[in-house]
Amino acid sequence: NGVKYCGTSGPAGVVPSDGTMTWVSDDGVTVSGWKVCWAAQPPSLPPSPPLPPSNTWECPAGTGMTLTQAASTGDTGIFVSCYVEGLKMGDFIALNGATYEVVGLAVPSGRRRLFQGFPITVLPGLTDAASSGDLVKAVRSPSPPPPSLSPSPPPPAPPPPAPPPPTPPPPSLS
Repeated sequence: NGVKYCGTSGPAGVVPSDGTMTWVSDDGVTVSGWKVCWAAQPPSLPPSPPLPPSNTWECPAGTGMTLTQAASTGDTGIFVSCYVEGLKMGDFIALNGATYEVVGLAVPSGRRRLFQGFPITVLPGLTDAASSGDLVKAVRSPSPPPPSLSPSPPPPAPPPPAPPPPTPPPPSLS
């Protein structure tokens, strides 16, 4: 506030407008008893806005995921506008003609908000750069191959049985 306080009177209840206080000693006499008392807590912040419903990270019906920021060749992390329903790790996504495996998702919880979009970690890294607004299409986990329609070969024949052990000669009577 630009006011100087000297002697035994002090700035009771004064709060520095910029949070800075400068103290200079006159170097004349050394005496005890001088102290600065700071407020116990800063002023309270306004309450946080209400949390969105839990499904706001899911894309609205009839829409899809789009990049919310550009991504470079080799990047393994991208940010999308929303997650399509049911997207999970192990699924695949298509971006600009290439397919990538989803190895990480981060669904917001509690008070965490993701302003840059919702992250998806992919492997391998992007093969080409991508622009904000590019469409990201979900491709579900690959299905196991269908069972073969041709007959299976028969199992191998068991090995022939081992010959019986030789019989000992009869005892002699001599």
